[in-house]
Formats: sequence, structure tokens, C-alpha cells
Amino acid sequence: MNLFTKHAPRKIVLGTLAVAGLAALVTGATLRADTATTKPVALPEPTVKETAPDPVLATVDGIPIDREKFNGLLMAIGGPRLFEQVITYVLAQEACDKGGIEIKPSDTEAEKTRMLAGIGERYPDLKDAKDREQALGILLQRQGVTALEFQLSLQRAACLRKLATGKAVPTDKEVTDAWDANNAEKVDVLDIVVKDFNEASELRKFVEKEKKAPTELANSKGARMNEFTISAVVPQTGAAKDLKELAFQVKEGDLSAAKMIGGGDGKPGELHVMYCVKKIPATGKVATEAEKADLKKKMTEAYESRWADAHLRKLMNEARIDIKDKTLSAYYQAVNAQAAQARAAAASQAASQPTTAPK
Repeated sequence: MNLFTKHAPRKIVLGTLAVAGLAALVTGATLRADTATTKPVALPEPTVKETAPDPVLATVDGIPIDREKFNGLLMAIGGPRLFEQVITYVLAQEACDKGGIEIKPSDTEAEKTRMLAGIGERYPDLKDAKDREQALGILLQRQGVTALEFQLSLQRAACLRKLATGKAVPTDKEVTDAWDANNAEKVDVLDIVVKDFNEASELRKFVEKEKKAPTELANSKGARMNEFTISAVVPQTGAAKDLKELAFQVKEGDLSAAKMIGGGDGKPGELHVMYCVKKIPATGKVATEAEKADLKKKMTEAYESRWADAHLRKLMNEARIDIKDKTLSAYYQAVNAQAAQARAAAASQAASQPTTAPK
């Protein structure tokens, strides 16, 4: 069953979808109308194939469970989330098709390998591949992501990475600057925004008594916190410069005095305190060619990921998406509005935060 039909360039028309249909779509149905140039990505086959589904899904003590009503329940529970993922996948796949880019199983497997490598970097104790696989499974379970949703996300990521290849490559100077920043003196800090000087004083008393970061207390008060690794050689401007200066003044294991930072143009500043987690001395290392190549590879992947995110937003802005189902349409509009607000807030916050040292 083909649930997606292309009627005109840059327009995707979708009818009322039940989650059962979306599940079939993720597990093997063609995601888009076949044309001479469209190559649907092979997704996992469904466990059970039905040619003529019975309107009764099951019976309990002779009481029938209606398939249509059950699908409607599934739609209400998980349909909107999966629906949004399908839209972004279709747009990414369409862009690959137009560019003549083929996505192979090895491409999606590479995305999973990258994800597992990231888990290994974040949790160094997970040295065994089986342990990292198990950790990934736990993370997906906590986020409520099914195996089929995960497979769909890998397909989309593979499409976007292929599209981004060669589009965002760091210059030699950027690589050199990143190496210098990473090997210069650095400081790991926890930046906490407090509501007043009394709260700052309370945090200081906690640190002096407990001899540890005031994370728990700050959380209980709903304070906003950010963790940074700030390099001494990375230039900063504005509020970020003030935060950097504050960070390098604090002794390891200590809390800074509260300082009002930011503001202007009619906007109030915010009261910041810095907890120094660790001072990291400069290494004095000079990069070998192999180390520069490895750093450039990592930076290229990071640059391409940012390019892919921006490109996907561009595709979504340019696409004309006609959603026939009122519930899904309302959900999709709400999600887009929230995403736009989140991006604006993130951009505003990033502008006032120090540029961290690359890993």
C-alpha cells in the first residue's frame, strides 16, 4: 500500500493515517510514490503480512476489538510523533533522489557505529561493544523510541550525511585554531544563574559544607545551569567574555562571587555564579600530521551535522505539506511553533555563552 503520493513538485499530500499504517510504512511499505527515478529505501520487513485485514483485530471472551478503533487509539498515543519523523525522512530521501544519491545498508550501519562511538566517548567505562549496544538500548527505551523508529532515524541521518558530504569542510586554520584551543589552559566550570544574592550565598554555604558542586541544591531551586570547558586562547566578546573572565578567576572546587552579566537594550542582566569543577593546564603538545588529520575528520563530521540540520529545516520550509488529518495538522503546526521558539532561545543563549574548547 502506497501511503505517500506525489502530485506535484515540492508538494507532498498525505491522507488520514492510522498508526498501524505508519508501522507498516516504517517496516516495509514504500514511503513514496514510485517513479522512474525513485528508489525506496529497504526497511525491515513486518513480522506479519496481511493481504485482507479482518475488521476485528481480536476477541476477548467473545467481545470483538475493532481494528479501526484500535488503530485510532494507537494514532492518539504515538501517531503524531512518528508522523513528524516520516515527513522529515521523506524530505531527506527526496533530496537524495534528486541528487542521484543512493543510500546503502552500510550507510545506515555507519550511522549506528558513530552513535555507539559517541556513547563510548561519553561513558569511557563501556569498553566492550556489547556494553555500548546495551547502553544504546537503555537510552532508546528511556526515550520511548522503538526499534523501528530508531531504524527510520538512521535512514534519515544517512540521507542527510550523504547530502552534507563536502558541503562543510573546516579550513586548515580552523583545525590549527581548534588544536591550539584544546591544548591550551582550560577550565571546566558549572555556570549557575541565580535569582538574587541570597540564593548565591546559600549555594556558597552548600559548597563550603559539602565540598562538592552545588548541582543538587541548584536543581531544587530550579536554577538554570550550563557546563562549559573554556579555553584560555578562544576569544570571547560581550557577555561571553565576562563569563570567561569569571571562570578563570575561580579556584578549583570553589564558587565565584555572584556577578551581574548581560543586559542592555532594555533587557535586564542575569546574576551568575561559577563553580570550578577542574583546572586543566596547557599540554604544550605540537600536533603531528596524523593528529591534525584525525581532528579535521572529527570537525568535518561536526560541521556536516550542523549543515544537515540547517538543510533539513530549509527543506521543511520550502516544502508544501498538505496534511488532511485535522489532529495531525494541529500537532504539526504546534511542533513547528515550539521548534522555532526553541531555536530562537538557543541562539540567544549561545550568543551569551563562552565558546567551548573542542573535544
